[in-house]
Amino acid sequence: MSQENICQTFALLDETLETVAYSRHPEDPRVIDKMDTAITKGDFVHLAREAHNLKSAVGTMGLEQAQELCQALEDIGNSQQIQAGASTLAQLSAKLQEITPALRQLKP
Repeated sequence: MSQENICQTFALLDETLETVAYSRHPEDPRVIDKMDTAITKGDFVHLAREAHNLKSAVGTMGLEQAQELCQALEDIGNSQQIQAGASTLAQLSAKLQEITPALRQLKP
């Protein structure tokens, strides 16, 4: 892989990470905050949608544990069984906080 391809890959990774973990607009909450609000309100549709979107993004980056947690949140939203939502979201949030700095360090 050429240096140019490596730089392009890391630029895409950084952009994806920015989209996944942080809002581009200060007035919009992060995706984790959106899911937390959905759980608090019992908004199953939005929980499932946000979890699905995040699942796709973290799956693209090969983050299997985060992807599995997103799938669990999507299932919780689809089944309307919110009891485990908060603890699963806390696990996902911790996982994203754990991996985000490491992924950012890979950027050339």
